[in-house]
Amino acid sequence: MTLIYHDKTFKDLKIASIISEYNRKILKEREQLLGIKFPKSIFEFFSIEGVSELFRNRTNEDELIDNNIFDEKEKLKIFGKIEEIEHNFLMVAVENQGVICWFARLNGSEDPPIYHDNDTYCYEEFTNIDWVKCSDSFSEFIYEMLKL
Repeated sequence: MTLIYHDKTFKDLKIASIISEYNRKILKEREQLLGIKFPKSIFEFFSIEGVSELFRNRTNEDELIDNNIFDEKEKLKIFGKIEEIEHNFLMVAVENQGVICWFARLNGSEDPPIYHDNDTYCYEEFTNIDWVKCSDSFSEFIYEMLKL
C-alpha cells in the first residue's frame, strides 16, 4: 500500500512502511465507538506497524497517544478521548514526562494542524488551555519529530 501523507518521511528515513491490518481494525473500532472518522493522515500513520517504537526511538523517548502504555496495540485501543473530541481535539503524542501533549485540531482537514497544550492540560479545564500551534499539519509534525 502506498502512503499518501507519510511517504516522504519513510523514504527519507529509508524505512519500509508496512500497513498493519490489525492496527487498521482497532482504529476502525475506535472510530465506531467514538462516532468520528479520524483524519486520513492520522489513520494512515497509526496504521503503520511499529510507529510507536519508531517515534519513541527517534524522539527524546516521547510517546504516541500515551506515555504510560508502551504496547502499540494497547495504545490504539484507548486512542481518542470523548472530552477532547467534543472540543475538536485529538491527542496524538505526549512528551516522555507528560510535560507537553500534542493534539490534532479536528477542523475537517484530512491532515490537520498540531497544537501543544503549553503544559496546561493537567492543570486546567480543557476549555482554558493556552494552545500553541506547532505545525501546520500532522504529516509535517511527524516528519519534523522523526527527521534525522
